[in-house]
Amino acid sequence: MKILFIAGSFNQGGAEYQILTLAELFLSKGNEVYVLSLTDYDFYKPFLHENHIPYHCLKNSDNSYKRIWQTSRYIKKFNPDAIITFMKVPSMAAIIARLLSGVKCTLMLSERTALVMPTRDFFHFSMWHFADVITTNSVSKVDYFKRNFPLLYKKLHLITNIYGREKLTLALPIRLSTSGDKYNLVFIGRISPEKNLLILCKALARLKLSGHRFVFNLYGDTRNASYLVELKELIQQLNIEGDIIFHGPVPSQSLNVIYNQADLICLLSEYEGFSNVLAEVLINGSITMASNIPENAFIIQNDINGFLVDNKSVESIYNGLIKFISLSDQMRYEMKLRNRERALEMFDRERVYRQFMSLLKK
Repeated sequence: MKILFIAGSFNQGGAEYQILTLAELFLSKGNEVYVLSLTDYDFYKPFLHENHIPYHCLKNSDNSYKRIWQTSRYIKKFNPDAIITFMKVPSMAAIIARLLSGVKCTLMLSERTALVMPTRDFFHFSMWHFADVITTNSVSKVDYFKRNFPLLYKKLHLITNIYGREKLTLALPIRLSTSGDKYNLVFIGRISPEKNLLILCKALARLKLSGHRFVFNLYGDTRNASYLVELKELIQQLNIEGDIIFHGPVPSQSLNVIYNQADLICLLSEYEGFSNVLAEVLINGSITMASNIPENAFIIQNDINGFLVDNKSVESIYNGLIKFISLSDQMRYEMKLRNRERALEMFDRERVYRQFMSLLKK
């Protein structure tokens, strides 16, 4: 089968990683695969080269109309059996470009976030009636489609995320010890308001006052300059600047080591799709404290394989941190093992491939 994957970008992000990993899976199964990016960013280009995935990037300097026209020309040139794309903007480009190209092929669109924006959703999803198949990795989005877009709901299928072969090898041993009881707390993701880092830092300041030692390592994109300034000012006011390190974006090949060395992953997002961070927590046998929202609760069972807290409450976050610190080594080891077992069950590549192929063949 010839499949054209249309990505919004190759920049760091969960949806970007997912569509490229899906392309790698289809290529490994003997399909003819090509990836077209609507922008020219290079974060995931090493992944494409390592997996020998052919691709092309459109220029950032070109306007939207030109990029849609160029996309239609690539569709006509490649003449695929199917087009797969993720997220609203790339999906809109794929809808219009397929119509312009005149190519008759299956169009599969995928919504990868639980964020609800009613006005924009109505505009975008009204156009999604041109799609043949719709998938989502968001359990809350399934209900949202059912209530608000019943005709699209008939085309909708829930498929969990997929992960590369290198992530599922589970090569690193489970680590328990800390450096002199100085806990290594880790955040991985965008440094942006929806991640609730301000409230988390207030809970960390309280943790420090209670006598617990820690270092909080933040890995991720810091392009939101105003939020970064606000966060650093608060950290200084709380007198915890010596306990916090900003690392910036991290290469994907380094993530397994970071997860393995972390004592606790902190993810207190306002909203998530199917979180890649939580999925990698399972894969690496790490422990997490996450916001108690439907997407996270789908992956994390409170006090079983992690901790769910109220991300708007300093008290709740602080109590989650104390619950983690109170675990014995044996309890931590058992929690890590449960995460690895759940990962092998949830992220079976063969099962995900069969689901996608079944939909495309229909």
